[in-house]
Amino acid sequence: MLFPIPLNLSFSRFTIGGKLHGELRRVLKEGKFDLIHIHEGLVPFLPLLTIRYSDARKVLTFHAGFDRSLWYGIMRPILEPYFNELDAVIAVSEVAVNSHRQYFPGKYRVIPNGVDVGKFQPTGKKVEALLKYKYRVLFVGRLEPRSGLPYLLKAMTHVVRAVPEVVLVVVGEGPYRYKYQRMVPPHVAQHIIWCGRVLPESGLPCYYRTADLFVAPSPGGHSFGITLLEAMSTGIPVVASSIPGYRQLVDDGETGLLVLPGDVNALAEKIIMLLHDTQLRHILGSNGRRKALRFAWDKVADAVEKVYYELL
Repeated sequence: MLFPIPLNLSFSRFTIGGKLHGELRRVLKEGKFDLIHIHEGLVPFLPLLTIRYSDARKVLTFHAGFDRSLWYGIMRPILEPYFNELDAVIAVSEVAVNSHRQYFPGKYRVIPNGVDVGKFQPTGKKVEALLKYKYRVLFVGRLEPRSGLPYLLKAMTHVVRAVPEVVLVVVGEGPYRYKYQRMVPPHVAQHIIWCGRVLPESGLPCYYRTADLFVAPSPGGHSFGITLLEAMSTGIPVVASSIPGYRQLVDDGETGLLVLPGDVNALAEKIIMLLHDTQLRHILGSNGRRKALRFAWDKVADAVEKVYYELL
């Protein structure tokens, strides 16, 4: 079972269970794997048990980004032997490298997350029910502190005043949903559509294509920006917080616009500016699509496969 733990402005889900040890050892024995690729990090319990029980070559990808980690700080002496058992270490960004190298020095390879540029592309179906609105601002993410949604909700007070025909489309679920809904004033609430969870396979690209722009207002805690990459691949402009994990994707003024984290007024100004400037939206969206093509899954897969061949 997955057990959520509040961590890094989010909820990390640890795999636990009384049968986990036995089931994992059985799978590893029956599989007779030559190589195992572990994702996330040196966290309880599945990654650590896999390193402990497997005789295969081991690759681990770090995804998280943080300034400091209480877990790694306390557990470093215990976790170091596990890290030393790894045959190759990948991080999805330089932010992820810097976050983990302070605790576990060694050789890291940066291989970013990828995007399905065929699925997330500018042409294709849209969400018909949303086309009746003149301007559509999109948010996609978990409804939790790391997403920064409250900053966007506050910014919408200013946006609605300047652009009355706008709606904010919120795609995602999370434990803070009802708290966030209650914080919205009634005159702004009528401009917000809460869509809940939408799976990539069942229509998420349609929401991106329907939007005029995408907003990622996170205050931090991200080593990468998968939703940013999806939006860029779909050819829509992005407004994002100027945090390290986002700056590696968004070139301010070229593929999107950046604002200081938590600056509600600046966030509103950028959104309003883009809604009023169709040409700028087109330029940023086109540039974003071109950059996103560099993160196509076939390119990312080739880089990972190269690591595998080096070990086998």
